[in-house]
Amino acid sequence: MSALPLPIRYKPFLGITMVVMALFILGVAFLTGRLFPQAITGTILLLVSLGYLTRPAIVVSESAIELKNMLGMTMKSHAFASLADVTLDDGGLAVNGTRVKIARWMLSGEDLAQLASVIAATQSTKPTLSAG
Repeated sequence: MSALPLPIRYKPFLGITMVVMALFILGVAFLTGRLFPQAITGTILLLVSLGYLTRPAIVVSESAIELKNMLGMTMKSHAFASLADVTLDDGGLAVNGTRVKIARWMLSGEDLAQLASVIAATQSTKPTLSAG
């Protein structure tokens, strides 16, 4: 499949909101001259927000779903034989019947829709067993 590996990103709204908050904190820190705790807090928040804007939360490959951290390292991997073993519904994402713990509200709706279409295409081409 050419659609895989498929990165599932965070909603851009989260990262943009954090960038605005970080810039506000940094601006107040520089205007008031109190750099010690505020500037450090604002800088850390700015770096985290850039991670939300640039790094995928999940990467779906042909044989596994990988949950990533902000540095791009795989924190948890859920292996499967084929993409037909993966389900995506209102309750969340499941691999081989086991739920993958994700916060769906934080993930891009467009990327989840693309994953759903890839899963549906895979399951529609899944061979069926017939009696006889």
